[in-house]
Amino acid sequence: MADGVSASEERSSGEDLFTRAHAPYLVVVFLSEWLIASNSLVTATILPSVGASFSAYQWFGWVSAAFAVGIVTAAALSGVSAERLGLAKAMTFASALFAVGCMVAASANGIGVFIAGRAMQGLGAGWLGGLGYVVAAVCLPGRHLSRIFAISAGIWGIATIAGPLFGGIFADAGFWPGVFVFFAAQAAVLALLSACLFGTEAESAGAKSEASIRALIPVVAGIVAIASAGVVAGVAAAIVLALSGLVALALAVRLDQRARTGLLPADLSRSLAGAGYVAYGATSAAGVAFSLYTPTILVTQYGLSAVEAGYVGVSDAVAWTIAAFVVSRADEARRTTILIAGSVAIAVGVILQAVVIGHGPLVAIVLAGAVMGAGFGSARPVLGERLIRSLDAASRARGSGAITVMQSVGTALGAAVAGIAANAGDFESVGDRALTFAQGFGLFASTFPFALVGIVAVVRFARLCHR
Repeated sequence: MADGVSASEERSSGEDLFTRAHAPYLVVVFLSEWLIASNSLVTATILPSVGASFSAYQWFGWVSAAFAVGIVTAAALSGVSAERLGLAKAMTFASALFAVGCMVAASANGIGVFIAGRAMQGLGAGWLGGLGYVVAAVCLPGRHLSRIFAISAGIWGIATIAGPLFGGIFADAGFWPGVFVFFAAQAAVLALLSACLFGTEAESAGAKSEASIRALIPVVAGIVAIASAGVVAGVAAAIVLALSGLVALALAVRLDQRARTGLLPADLSRSLAGAGYVAYGATSAAGVAFSLYTPTILVTQYGLSAVEAGYVGVSDAVAWTIAAFVVSRADEARRTTILIAGSVAIAVGVILQAVVIGHGPLVAIVLAGAVMGAGFGSARPVLGERLIRSLDAASRARGSGAITVMQSVGTALGAAVAGIAANAGDFESVGDRALTFAQGFGLFASTFPFALVGIVAVVRFARLCHR
């Protein structure tokens, strides 16, 4: 591995992780994780209130698209910003941007301003998410990466449960802007902590590179096209946009790999890191339909309230959290098997969801989500730990930040494909009549090919780890 730390040392006692020297970095990493995760799903329970306020239900898709574009754009530059600004300044600016975006959304007098606020939140979230990986990779002991990833997964699971709850509380109180004020206050605290807690050793996250940002233009164009594909009305137009977005992203990777120092580590096509990034993106795409469409189906087909539907829909997050903690204590001999089994569980969960959604009992939907969540919780800690450890010192900041980029690109691509399937299956009509088996299966199975790609990428990643 890149840092020369053995796998057995990696899972040593955590006593020397929770020290005064490491505390500032741990606080910032975990608070960033909490802020991003809890905010990302808050719109699940407030969008009906937002739509009523602005008479803009037809713009819901663009709310998510703007957030996704912001995340990918900022995450792509997170590693470079850490190198050039230093972690303290980069984290402070990212937190402040997130807070401003929250206040813009809270004070919006129309859907356009609200979408702009969500885009700014996406920029802040993407920046924070990428920087969180950089902090973990650069400032904390490599032997504890597995434990850090497990704790982060636990925080993510708790936060994704809490986010819809906070949104539901403010929505039921008739004051949905309050939830964004609530998140703005937390982001302001994170900005203050970032400015005060980091020491001088974190002024630079590595040697300052001259990373080319030419690749960022097709990245932004590609993610805009892909995100738009999930919300346009025509199926043909959506397919054209999605394919155009993929071409733009492929061009971005090609330009970046040709650069002397790019936004991504070099030689991705043949490297362990390249397989790891594909695995992150593909599995993220595979699981997105569950979080996007399950709450709506539970409300329209099962008669649940928005908050109740939100909690059924986060069964995957609960299983993810439990699995991640279990995996963090597994010995090295079993971790490769767990990694591959986790990727298979994601695929199984996707198919189970396609079969039971809309027609099976609630417990079957919960179990299907839990199977997929357990797969993520099993695979992601091992995948993230080994990917970061494979990066050399020169590319560790940029390579760590790229994890968030690939997750976000995968999520946007999966949402676009699911959106195309939803439009083709006349999903908008489910509020007025029963969901047919063909509609439910077609919608949730549309992302299954990504799960298969994820399995292939994980198997390749595992093989390269043992070379």
